[in-house]
Amino acid sequence: MNEVYKLRQAARATLLFHGGAFGWDATARKEWREIVDLLLGKEHHGDATTKVLCDLQRAALAPPPTPPQTSDVRARMQRIARQVDNLLPPGYGFVVFCFAFNAPPDARGEYASNGSRADVVKMLQRFIDENPMQTPSRN
Repeated sequence: MNEVYKLRQAARATLLFHGGAFGWDATARKEWREIVDLLLGKEHHGDATTKVLCDLQRAALAPPPTPPQTSDVRARMQRIARQVDNLLPPGYGFVVFCFAFNAPPDARGEYASNGSRADVVKMLQRFIDENPMQTPSRN
């Protein structure tokens, strides 16, 4: 979720909370619940209290979680690769990929393999060619 959008929603919640002197109508209650759901989750439904308002502000202002450092991820991937290599029978190649959720668009993923890069790229291209993306069905 966009950080600016979260901040705008938290500001809107503040205006709703402090503008409630004229009474909360159904529209204001609905908007409050939508903001609470968005920033805190449905389990935080309840009254418009100062505590909930503060929790909304904290959720909007909190920095996004940072993924582990690349060197740490690389070391973990190498451990995973050794385990996979030991579990597979001889003659099998493998690739293990990982990526950080909510990473910036230019972030790199990591991979570990027991094959050469050329073999991995060739296998991945063949896999992509044989498994086209499916359009989600509408039920």
